[in-house]
Amino acid sequence: MATCNDIETQLQHCLLNTGLPTLNVDIDDPNPVAFIPHTKRTVCYIVCGLLINDQNEVLMMQEAKESCRGKWYLPAGRLETNETLKEGAKREVLEETGLEFEPQTLLSVETQCGTWYRFTFTGKVTGGKLKTLKEQDAESLQAKWYSVESIKEELPLRLKDILYLIELGQRYHNLDDKGRPPPCMPLITPHQKCLLRLFIVALCSEKN
Repeated sequence: MATCNDIETQLQHCLLNTGLPTLNVDIDDPNPVAFIPHTKRTVCYIVCGLLINDQNEVLMMQEAKESCRGKWYLPAGRLETNETLKEGAKREVLEETGLEFEPQTLLSVETQCGTWYRFTFTGKVTGGKLKTLKEQDAESLQAKWYSVESIKEELPLRLKDILYLIELGQRYHNLDDKGRPPPCMPLITPHQKCLLRLFIVALCSEKN
């Protein structure tokens, strides 16, 4: 059984964004699944960039694909083979908006059926030039900054599933340095198993 010191050490590792070895797992699956995840073949990893400027505006891109041409969405796309999540997010933002993006924290992870995952990063613009209609290509028509109100009420969206992500990004960016969670980025470490650890953090008042 883990002691308080062991748990404290593990929490410090997590907060410092360093790898934590797993010696054993108390789950024994009598029917192991033969599924092997292969990027773009058997599993779809989506990387998404959520950028908010000093005016609290969100970076949006206008779709060029025939199925949703003219609709607006967050810059996002499929991860390429042998590409890290961070590299994929930077590439998608650059291709679809023209801006260079430095991811600073992983804002959200979503999954469906175990074969579709979306990783949403937020960070800052480090360079580039906002794509205009004259520069449209197969990736996107153009990119613009929009207020959250405009996105919700006026902009024709490809899908409304990004509204939750935008609200999440707003809450994160509106926190001050003391209240904002520390940066959290994916680690690149070899592994043979996938283990999800659940942490429950309770915020108690001084009286309770």
